[in-house]
This record gives sequence, C-alpha cells and structure tokens, in this order.
Amino acid sequence: MKTKIFLGRIFLSLFFTTAVGCSDVQFAPLPGAPIVYNSGAELTDEFLQGYLGKKLDILFIVDNSGSMAEEQMKLGVRIQSFLSTLYDIDWQIGVTTTDVSDGPYGIKGSLLNIAGQQSYILNAKTPDYQNAFQATVVRSETNNCGNSCPSGDEQALMAAMMAIEKRNTDNKGFFRNGADLGILVLSDEDEKSEGTAADAARPADVLKLINSVWQDSKSLFTYGMIIRPDDKACMDANNGQGHYGTFVAELSRLTHGLVGSICDNDYAPTLGLLGDNARKLTEYVELRTYPDPSTILIEYSVPHVSTYRLEGRRIYFDMPPEKGTKITVSYKVM
Repeated sequence: MKTKIFLGRIFLSLFFTTAVGCSDVQFAPLPGAPIVYNSGAELTDEFLQGYLGKKLDILFIVDNSGSMAEEQMKLGVRIQSFLSTLYDIDWQIGVTTTDVSDGPYGIKGSLLNIAGQQSYILNAKTPDYQNAFQATVVRSETNNCGNSCPSGDEQALMAAMMAIEKRNTDNKGFFRNGADLGILVLSDEDEKSEGTAADAARPADVLKLINSVWQDSKSLFTYGMIIRPDDKACMDANNGQGHYGTFVAELSRLTHGLVGSICDNDYAPTLGLLGDNARKLTEYVELRTYPDPSTILIEYSVPHVSTYRLEGRRIYFDMPPEKGTKITVSYKVM
C-alpha cells in the first residue's frame, strides 16, 4: 500500500472489490470537518443512495488574448455537451479570464457578469443559459483590439487563486459551502506563457490555497482545453504562437481531472468526457473521520459489485449502487 502525504493531508488510492447494479447517482456526504475519535475506535456510517443535493461550482478561466477568438466560440457553442451530464447536480458557473495584469482588461480573478443578466453566476435557472454562456465566454476585447488588447501573458492558475481570494468580496456567493469546485481552463499558453518564470503560479500553489481555505471540506478537480504537453501536431498547427499547457495538465492529473486538445475542430466529444468525469468525481460517500483503510467493510442493502478509491475521508465508487441502496461502511479510526 502506498501512502502519499501532500500538504498535510493523506490521500490513499486503494481499489477493492466489494459486494451488480449501476446508475448515475449521488451520495449524501456528512458535512463539516472530521470528528475527532480515539485511534482504533470502531465506527459505522450509513448512507442512502439517491440524494440529489450534490453541489458543484465550476470556474471557467478563459484566455481572452488576441489569438483566442475561434477557441472561445468552439467552447461556447458546445457547452451543453458538458452540462448535459450534470442534469441532477446543483451546478453553477462563473467565468473569469487569464488576464491578471494592471491593464484595462486585467480583472484579476473577478467574475464576469453573465451576458444579459444582472449576475456573475450562471445556473440551470438562468434564462437561455446556453446562449448566455456563449455570449459571456466569447470576449469582445479579443477581436480587433488594436492598440489596447488583453494581456498576452496568460496566467490561468493565478486567476484561479485570485478568484478564490475574492470569495468574500467581488465573487461573494459563488464558492458555496458544501459544494465541490471544478476549474476548466481554455488557453493556448502555459502559465506566464512558457511556465518557466520564477514567479509563475504552480499547481502546488493552487492546492495549498484551497487546503488553507477549505481544508478537506471541498474537493477540486481541474480540466483543460489546452495544447497538451505531448501534442506536437497541435503545437505545430499554432505556428509557434502557443505553448504546451504543462501546469494545467499537471493540476488536472493531481486532481483526477482530464485535458482535451484546443486544436480539436469540435469540442463536443471532449466536453462530454469532461462532464462525465466531473459527474464521477461527485459520486462518493464521506466518512465522519479518517479510517484505517485496511479495516473498511462496505455492505449494501441490495447486491452490488464495484471498486472504490479512498481519498482522505471520501470513498469514490467506480460503479455506484442503484438508487435506494443503503450503504453501510464499518471501519476503525486511523
């Protein structure tokens, strides 16, 4: 068994065969910080599958530099491929840009007003939300900006951190208690273009900030529509105008997310995969405290076979039980 200690939290990746039914479901996590028990104490937690209150906040970080008009449009017109997989999840979307400069378009992580709305939050109740999203991510400042263009020094990770820092000011109401956080980056550059600058924000910086603000009450998963680090054809197609999205790809790997190619002619298939992945990462039960993984016993009220992954207090099911199943988890405290 391998144990990875990262930023003061223990993440254990374990796969076990447990006791077949399947459906798209969510589980009711026990809210709040872990409860303190004596090591070795024997506990049992019960969950009823079918809870439909799972919350997901999705921060889109859009590269608004002068080379991105076509990619913004491809994202905007295909957003339903992503959102259609989240049909029974309480999702909301905020949009910011990669411009964190002191220039006229440097919004530094503040959320953009949703087109046609008096709000910077978009959700399933927003009238015509698909077109509202498209009109928001297709940036007027990207086209024909002349001598006053958005910064070409793209900083998606720094924008994410600034957005979190503004959670109680400009972005108040977006980062909800009890909601996990998804970040989706659209960019043809790495952090500060090449990712080599000493002061460029790094994946570890984002994780450290989230851990300091929310501890283990909020999970992060990251997605990218980028020039993937292994995609020389995409790089060549950009005629030297882009850079491999190394930092976004690494943050996606660390948070079990995925990346797609910014060079795809149609973003729908990739956005569908990203949505499926986001859904899977919301399918978990959350224990009261940290378990000794070797002592975990899971029982179902109906026959079920699956594997699961333990991360901290959360158990992620590879194949969720069918609706109405009672899930009983017995374990000893770490």
